[in-house]
Amino acid sequence: NNDTIDITPTCIISGNLIKTYFGTDYLADIHTSLNNADHLQYYIDKIQKEIHPQG
Repeated sequence: NNDTIDITPTCIISGNLIKTYFGTDYLADIHTSLNNADHLQYYIDKIQKEIHPQG
């Protein structure tokens, strides 16, 4: 599906989307656990499974 964007924790942590959506430069300003790439990957996987339950 070309409408699906490949998002990785590194892309989220280092990208400018944080400032655009949250008005801050660091995810840790929102919640300290969001500065952990493994924790972000968990949330990304969870959302992808909700969007595409069959894989």
